[in-house]
Amino acid sequence: MRCGWIPTVSQDEIPICGSYSQFPQGNPTYTMNLEITKVFAPAKEDGLMDDRFQEDQRWIIEKIGPDVVDALRDFKQKTTDLENQYGTAAIRLCHVFFERISYIDENEDELTNKWRWRSKKLRAHLQPMLQDLGFKPVNASKIIGATELIHNLKCKLSNGRGGEHKNVRKAVDFVESFRVSSQYVLSCMSESGFRQAMDFANWESYNPERGNKQLTKKELEEIQKQFPKDTKSSRPQIKKRYEKVLEVNPSVENNLIKELVLMIQRINPQKINDHNILKLKLEEIKKDLRAFLDE
Repeated sequence: MRCGWIPTVSQDEIPICGSYSQFPQGNPTYTMNLEITKVFAPAKEDGLMDDRFQEDQRWIIEKIGPDVVDALRDFKQKTTDLENQYGTAAIRLCHVFFERISYIDENEDELTNKWRWRSKKLRAHLQPMLQDLGFKPVNASKIIGATELIHNLKCKLSNGRGGEHKNVRKAVDFVESFRVSSQYVLSCMSESGFRQAMDFANWESYNPERGNKQLTKKELEEIQKQFPKDTKSSRPQIKKRYEKVLEVNPSVENNLIKELVLMIQRINPQKINDHNILKLKLEEIKKDLRAFLDE
């Protein structure tokens, strides 16, 4: 066996030379090295490494050498540690964003938030914002999903009489008892799945054979697979609504679109560029059209 060789994930051999010979299988450093080298090969649809690329993976590892693998392992560990350390700050940031989004939807009119274009834009900005701050895409998605779920539940908490809805309070406490990764799984469930998870957790709390009373992430994922959230549930209804209008008289919309195109063609771009007010008006029209197409 050549010095510096690191086993592929599907093999049980342990390197006997280079900087890894001192780490027996099962050691955290050995495990981390496997995690690092695993990314050097393409993955299958199930996320596992594609064994057809074992030889390519082995060749790449030998070429870069153990020092580079060590450096990449340290980088992965340090970025993970930093994300864990500053994750609470990202959660707080997302909570404030959702507070602002709710405020805009509830208090602003069509002049500043027509078709909710501003609130939608702020919501869409969360993912690239967290990634720009240094969070991995998958972790950014988890933070956003988890905070949005808690925010939406807390918005329903007040009963309007200075108290709280008991069922909603139970739901909030249930979600907040989990780590962010499990909260994200809960956010990906349908309402039926969420109730199923709460009922299952309540039943398991009385199970004398269960040491850990809290549901595991794996258990939540099994429920989520059975009850996934339908993120497009509202779109077919909107589409059907417009389809009915077109069925009644499709020529009306067709004529309106033709008129709109003709009006746009009559506009002189040079005159628009010379007047900032006119440019701003066109920007507003553009936003309205984008918001309309997003419906």
